[in-house]
Amino acid sequence: MPITIHGDASVVGQGIVQETINLYKIDGYSVGGTIRIVLNNQIGFTISKERFLRSSRYCTDIFKFTQFPIFHVNADDIEAVMFSSRIALDFREKFRKDVVVELIGYRRRGHSEIDDPKVTQPVMYHIIEQHETSRSIYSKSLIKNDIITHEDVEDMIGSYRRKLKENSFSSYGINFINDVEHPTDFKNLKIRSNSIIGVKNLQKTLQEIISVPKNFMLHPMVDKILQNRSRIATKESLCDWATSEILAYSTLLQRGFDVRISGEDVSRGTFFQRNFRIYDQIDGKEYFSIEKISNCIGTINVWDSVLSEESTLAFEYGYSLIHNGSLTVWEAQFGDFSNVAQVVIDQFISSGNKKWGIESNLVIFLPHGYEGQGPDHSSARVERYLQLCAEKNMKIFVPSDPSQIYHALLEHCCIDRDQRCPLIVFSPKSLLRHPDCLVGLKELACGRFRKVIGEDEKYSISEKIQRVILCCGKIYYELLEERNVSIKKINKTIAIIRIEQLYPFPNEELKQEIQKYPCVVDFIWCQEEPKNQGAWNYIKEYIKKVIPSYANLSYFGRSELSTSVEGDRVRYRLKQKHIVQSALTG
Repeated sequence: MPITIHGDASVVGQGIVQETINLYKIDGYSVGGTIRIVLNNQIGFTISKERFLRSSRYCTDIFKFTQFPIFHVNADDIEAVMFSSRIALDFREKFRKDVVVELIGYRRRGHSEIDDPKVTQPVMYHIIEQHETSRSIYSKSLIKNDIITHEDVEDMIGSYRRKLKENSFSSYGINFINDVEHPTDFKNLKIRSNSIIGVKNLQKTLQEIISVPKNFMLHPMVDKILQNRSRIATKESLCDWATSEILAYSTLLQRGFDVRISGEDVSRGTFFQRNFRIYDQIDGKEYFSIEKISNCIGTINVWDSVLSEESTLAFEYGYSLIHNGSLTVWEAQFGDFSNVAQVVIDQFISSGNKKWGIESNLVIFLPHGYEGQGPDHSSARVERYLQLCAEKNMKIFVPSDPSQIYHALLEHCCIDRDQRCPLIVFSPKSLLRHPDCLVGLKELACGRFRKVIGEDEKYSISEKIQRVILCCGKIYYELLEERNVSIKKINKTIAIIRIEQLYPFPNEELKQEIQKYPCVVDFIWCQEEPKNQGAWNYIKEYIKKVIPSYANLSYFGRSELSTSVEGDRVRYRLKQKHIVQSALTG
């Protein structure tokens, strides 16, 4: 049963409270009611006047928009507190709805050891000093009503203090993972992701996913997507990103994993790429084909979330702690939307394991890439996540082809339990439909996740290579196009290496690729983000340790910016072209 404890200032001042209130009836997020206890000390932190705390009369007025019952209770009246708490519990159990108990009291001491509240509230604290404690008030009431004696009170106080001195109240540990009951026993589950899946099985599964009921009227755009997937299933077309991602979920379901995916417009996809659910254009009926695939052992839930990031991401993190044998995915509509949930990322996702010993295998998709749309919705702030990385607390992937996301998800679910950690995926936008960002089904069936992707055979003649460009993400395709089309004279003298896993940094894998070019002294890191952003400041020291001591490492990308990218589309295109050409020829 969820219980949340609020302060009178924070309950009305922090937006996360309203976000969680709004979730109470939402499919995929309802927990059957929460007991909300508000400790109203009538002072907040050191506020001297109530009008500086809120605009409403009561600090609990924020709960009125969902019509939660609110009990205002004198915190000095112990029996009233107990009575209202019992009513709150009964209400929650019967109606599965949130209920609020506001304990109206005071704070006898300062906000911290060094705080003297008399500085800002001299009159209030003169009254508090003269006021009896709740224990004293209740004790006198019990004595007056002949329920206990004065000696009983003294004995209870003495016994309690003796136990404190004897350390009888010492805290006890809890093994969160083993002591909390899990919906499914995954303790001994071990399935290797590199086991053969088979192209035919993928073809069959995809055919089942794209099948629709008879006389089902599709939207023309959805029909086009399903037709393309049909061609992929028959190997007439190569596999795109969204299809590869959906096949990853299907494979996991067939292996017995449960899958939960949530986010704003996640079912359709921000960029209209997924379309998990399809709708009849005549009667609006919904069809969810992926749950009907053959040999499906696991269950899948796809939830289009409310337009909130902090509360929903926090919910998914908590969900992943309990259901840590399944796949839990949260996707931001655009990568920079996660800015709003930074507290959850900093305080829980990146550090929860080290602080509390709890394991989360949450996957976060952050659409990232410069497409000329301006500073907003372009950068998912790669640099911020890399700054949080240490002690193998997270994995940071920037996959650049469809097979990579397929294998990343499978391997993430199948790793040993003691190696589980959150996975941050900087997912693409324009690459979802890029003509070169395609793979065959065989690469899904027989491949694996590659932390570093080197050049193909025609660029393996090391004596011809004069420059090696290192990069990650979609800029690889821009470099590739410019090298192959615009600069034919030098295209076989430049090798391009993609780093797909930024953390933990793949030292050995990168070293193996770089050793193919022992004569190269000119190494370049190319990125579309500004120099003070992106991966550069994090990655340069790792690269310097891998390249030969006689080699040079140069940076090609945007210069330092206070924002993420230029606001003008024309300037963006010119700058992007300049970065790519300079990396190849500069």
